[in-house]
Amino acid sequence: MRNRFFLATLLSLFAFAKLEAEDIYLKFDPTKSDRYEYRLTDKSGENTFVAYRFGTPQKGHIVFEVGMEENTYQQKLDGSLVGVNDLNLTEDFVRQVNRGTKNLFIVRQDNKGYRLAIVILGSYFQQDASGEFALTTADYHFSFKENLVNNGTNLSDDESESYIYLTQVEKGQCRSIFYFREVPKDSNKPFTDFTVIPDIGYVTEKTGFSVEEAEENKLELVVVNNIKYDEYLKDFCAGKNMRPAPDAPMAGAEERPLPSPTSQRQKNDKKPEDVLAARGGEPCEATATKSQYILQKGESLYAVSRKMGLTVAKLREWNNLAEGAIL
Repeated sequence: MRNRFFLATLLSLFAFAKLEAEDIYLKFDPTKSDRYEYRLTDKSGENTFVAYRFGTPQKGHIVFEVGMEENTYQQKLDGSLVGVNDLNLTEDFVRQVNRGTKNLFIVRQDNKGYRLAIVILGSYFQQDASGEFALTTADYHFSFKENLVNNGTNLSDDESESYIYLTQVEKGQCRSIFYFREVPKDSNKPFTDFTVIPDIGYVTEKTGFSVEEAEENKLELVVVNNIKYDEYLKDFCAGKNMRPAPDAPMAGAEERPLPSPTSQRQKNDKKPEDVLAARGGEPCEATATKSQYILQKGESLYAVSRKMGLTVAKLREWNNLAEGAIL
């Protein structure tokens, strides 16, 4: 059981943006991509965690996670705005984003300006006509055929940082739902249970050192393209196109000419000392400066890792937290 008053610690952010990294500004086009909203739940409450999906299951599709989007605008971009057709969104592209050699920004444009969200994690999904399913992300890569693998089998390759075990296959409304458990190779804890529908992506995810803790730290897909997930899935199974027609404008949207580049760039240049956590049993003041993250009462390392785009293991490592330590 967690202590009522939690540990004070400095929570550090890794500098994702490397000196030679390429900045890419990808425009969100609702006719060619999907916006996923997950409910991120822990003891501190609920937050919305956002991801964007590009591509098609037949050719391979990508889910880019951006975390908790800020409702802030900027009027200029320090670079060219590109469309999804301008990029070669391959498995290798995802690896470059995850390694930090490409800084990918998802840009939503309307009559107020540009809203930028930097991608913190990319995942590449593919399922071919034979039924073979493959998934590549930062910590692991695996592939398998549903009818040829027994539950409890490790699927990850030798280069993966985690073991991936298939734990269950469930027949859904129109697609199989796969249940997996991720276990870090170096420590075996904490574990992550996640479910995937190959044509859609991640549906749920929960992490903890115990089953009880995992239930208190979870992500759940709740909205796709402003439609409740259950309703979206029903229409998806009916074969309906859930994206608007190419010439249908977004509500309230207005195209703006791309301004000339500016030196006022928004990028992920946070350093390990940039993010701080406050001590004490009382709720912390919710406001924080650009260089701070204020740990709230009831928050877990898992919740902070999702918001900050880090693994729990990295948070422990950078803050000198012992294996098994909790907040």
